[in-house]
Amino acid sequence: MTRRMDCDWMCSYDTQDGLRFVHIRSVSAAFLQRVLQLAVLAYIIGWVIIYRHGYQDMEVPVATVTSKLKGVAFYRDEDSSSNGGISVWDAADYVIPPETAECNTSSDCPKTEMDPKGVGVFTGNCVNEKCEIHSWCPLEKDQQAPTPPKLQGAENLTALIKISVYFPRFNISRRNIPDDANMTWMQSCRFSAENNTCPIFRLGDMVAAAGEDFKTLATQGGVIGIRVAWFCDFDYRVSLCRPTYSFRRLDNPHRQSTISPGYNFRYATYYGQNKRTLIKAYGIRFEVQVYGKARKFGIVPTVLNIASGIALLGGGRNDEG
Repeated sequence: MTRRMDCDWMCSYDTQDGLRFVHIRSVSAAFLQRVLQLAVLAYIIGWVIIYRHGYQDMEVPVATVTSKLKGVAFYRDEDSSSNGGISVWDAADYVIPPETAECNTSSDCPKTEMDPKGVGVFTGNCVNEKCEIHSWCPLEKDQQAPTPPKLQGAENLTALIKISVYFPRFNISRRNIPDDANMTWMQSCRFSAENNTCPIFRLGDMVAAAGEDFKTLATQGGVIGIRVAWFCDFDYRVSLCRPTYSFRRLDNPHRQSTISPGYNFRYATYYGQNKRTLIKAYGIRFEVQVYGKARKFGIVPTVLNIASGIALLGGGRNDEG
């Protein structure tokens, strides 16, 4: 028994496995094989290498966006006699005013605590089934938005949108202001289909590009998205890496079917410490969304894709002997 096991162990070194090839003399089989090889080769070169950029590394941008609004809007107040009843408006601060809270006893209004609804700071007293609060008086009354919009000329305001993007893998930075731009050009340019490198946008043009009417949208308010796409190929000149812009409405345009439709905010003008004018403004909010992808030749993805293609071709090779 022991002698036979030793023989099997020793004999295993005297044998070797190998492949046996069978040559089939068939024109149709050879033709089919060549067709499959050409299909695999076309897939590797056409789809993987060229269409899917299999020879390039890929990176997404890290973006920073800043904006500056310029221009003024005005409205005519028929109840005011000063300055011909015309008021000029620009930017202001935003605040959230308080509302009311119900109670049964004073214990429902713990002193110095804020109501969960954000109505103000409780005094600790329940008056007429309402928690007494430290707040601005009178409290805000929710009313319908004015029609037509009060501010006139707001669609002519312009916004300078400055965008800087960085591609860490390639250590390349770009911005949406052209490299050859100067102050004279910046002061006179406006973004349009013909001048799509200008970073200064007219508000009315952006709303129109989103398929909306400015005055209709300004009545109830809304949100417009500014989508900035950076798709760059750094195998060519870096200066050719430029953004493209598109615009769309982000909130639900069917305002009758939603709760709290449109967009509005509140801000106040203060006169000392004990008096203020609170304004609820309906307007258009612009949100900038930056996305994209950059590519550049890389030896690693090139070798990996070519090697995988060679492996596929090797499965259908034709050995002749």
